[in-house]
Amino acid sequence: MFDRIRKRPKPRVYLGTLTVLPRSDFKRHFEGGGFVSGQPLEAPLRLRLEEIFNLPLARECEHPGATDLAVDLVVVGFQTGTNLALWELGVPLLWRPKIELAARVYRLGDGETTYLTQVVTKQPWREYRARLLTVRSILGLRPLFDAEDMAALLSKACLQMLPRLIRAV
Repeated sequence: MFDRIRKRPKPRVYLGTLTVLPRSDFKRHFEGGGFVSGQPLEAPLRLRLEEIFNLPLARECEHPGATDLAVDLVVVGFQTGTNLALWELGVPLLWRPKIELAARVYRLGDGETTYLTQVVTKQPWREYRARLLTVRSILGLRPLFDAEDMAALLSKACLQMLPRLIRAV
């Protein structure tokens, strides 16, 4: 009896959809509208997700087995952070870069959801304060945080989510 439980077939895992939702919050106006170096940030984040989760695509599976699973990943929200100061009011506005990543694991055969999870990752205060004191921040020549910084933060969010997904599978 226990041999049957222990030797249960491992499910094959496929990649469902990858989505980066466009920003609609008020903070995006202070950060350049979600653009980094003139380019929308959604595309680099989606490419980074594709690199991290390099799995076969669910839509290419012709004959799904009973145990086959697929994972959908969604960047629910993100902010690039800023050091905006409203000196007229005497109030500095500071917020750190943040990424919200959600995942859904479902059976490929019938589409029934088996697991949902969400991770929120922010840049640590120490790293944020260190960035505030750079020439880049003081002169304001470029954005405080660029696509590479956000891709690194997305990688941290994926590393936090991965153990949860492994347990779900």
